[in-house]
Amino acid sequence: MIKEKLIKARKAKQFSQESVASYLKITQGYYAMKESGKAKMYDHEWQRIAELLETPINEIYEEDEMPTQNFANIDASHGYVGNNNVYCNIPDYILQDLHNIISNLQQENKLLKEELKDLKS
Repeated sequence: MIKEKLIKARKAKQFSQESVASYLKITQGYYAMKESGKAKMYDHEWQRIAELLETPINEIYEEDEMPTQNFANIDASHGYVGNNNVYCNIPDYILQDLHNIISNLQQENKLLKEELKDLKS
């Protein structure tokens, strides 16, 4: 679900996607996914964006539409019931969030290692 109220408020305050992404410490591409509803926008991100835009959170907040899952074939203790195989479906948006977090941490680690190397020199 596209975050129309957020986009309108961001543009009214003349913030680019890149500047909001930088404020949230994520990539512009990842932020674009959040605005377009392809990635989850977390409560702490809504709060930080509201602070950045100097606007009440209820003026920009729009709920994420989470994909519905069919739980008819799930045994609560073991996952999907079938031929003794257990399948755990992790939604793509969660995998994408984790991938982006890992990438950001790897980049940050690289920068910190370079800073440490410079300090030792």
